[in-house]
Amino acid sequence: MKLNRTIVLFVAAMALLSVAGGIFDSTSNNYYAQTFHMTAEQRGQLELPREFPGFMVAVMSGALFFVAEAYVGAIAATLVAFGMIGLALFAKSADQYGQMLVLLIVWSAGTHLLMPVSQSLSLDLAEQESEGEKLGKLGSLRSGAAIVGCVVVWVCFGLLGNVFHITFIVGAVIAALSALVMIVLGAVMPPVHRHARPKLVLRRRYTLFYVLSAIFGARKQVFITFGPWVLIILYNQGAQTIAKLQIVATLLGVILLPRVGRLIDTWGERAILMADGAVMTLVCLSYGFAQDVFSPGFALSAVCAAYVADQFLFGVQMARATYLSKIAESRADIGGALSLSTSLDHAVSIPIAMLGGWLWQATGSHRLVFLIAAGIAVLTFLASSFIRIERVVRPELVEPPEQAREDMRGEAL
Repeated sequence: MKLNRTIVLFVAAMALLSVAGGIFDSTSNNYYAQTFHMTAEQRGQLELPREFPGFMVAVMSGALFFVAEAYVGAIAATLVAFGMIGLALFAKSADQYGQMLVLLIVWSAGTHLLMPVSQSLSLDLAEQESEGEKLGKLGSLRSGAAIVGCVVVWVCFGLLGNVFHITFIVGAVIAALSALVMIVLGAVMPPVHRHARPKLVLRRRYTLFYVLSAIFGARKQVFITFGPWVLIILYNQGAQTIAKLQIVATLLGVILLPRVGRLIDTWGERAILMADGAVMTLVCLSYGFAQDVFSPGFALSAVCAAYVADQFLFGVQMARATYLSKIAESRADIGGALSLSTSLDHAVSIPIAMLGGWLWQATGSHRLVFLIAAGIAVLTFLASSFIRIERVVRPELVEPPEQAREDMRGEAL
């Protein structure tokens, strides 16, 4: 019963954060464009401070190694809430760019600190032989929750106009509620799920996992920075359109991510990540060259389809987490390795964003940016083909330590 309550609390916390994330993701790029009137180069440069906390995740997680992961999640959710409420109250005009930057970094620190924690806790609570399926179901639930955030944006902007501050306040309140749920989760986690976390995990065994994470960082950043920018700048689409596309993508996630999780369990991570690389190549080419191949109306539809596919494919990256779980030498390695992979991801993504913005501005076109992104997707395909799994059956997953069993029996009584 204790474990069931733990799972419910974890799912509730992740769902609340997904609602807040849906609000932020579907408004942030329009917020930058309409409030601060950024060019493509300025948008790329913004990624240096925005993504820097992601680069520092391994350091932040290492500094908090003595704190249980659920409480780290509570700290992360609190930072997200502070960042969003600050953006709503103190960064509402182009004259407040400096304030916006500071508050965006606060939001980013919370968001990035949460990434390895959420994956680690997900794997912690999943059964070893069905990790893909369990992560798929969690991804489906989080997608469903993100739809709520997108609907909030759609309704607010449809009824009230460009009300970025109102939607950010709603997101901040929801993130704060998630922090409270995380605190309760930390209090009820069974002792067998409380692990000492190493500060840094560097093992040759995890090299391919780290390589895949770095390549993903490059591919991810092109989408986050320039995918929405294509729709906003080249096709003049507003926050409502982005919210609608987010809703479509997350609905696909609700329906398909559990199936993707089962496919990971049956087909393996190698096949799924290679398929992801192949599809991503087509997505990048669509972003870059749709307007050259199709009529204006059909080109917009093609780019919208690319946006939806790109957003959905983020969920497929759970295959990297299950791959790590299968090859990890100990459960304690997973959290540290995930944190380091997030830092490597951002070590690559920050210069990619800045380079992309400079190329767009220098050439006056987005084509070269997405041609490079297509090359990165091909690298994903090639690197994934090297995946070979020699699974480690870890003692702590077979039988909990004697003291942990006694604690669990005491809790049951």
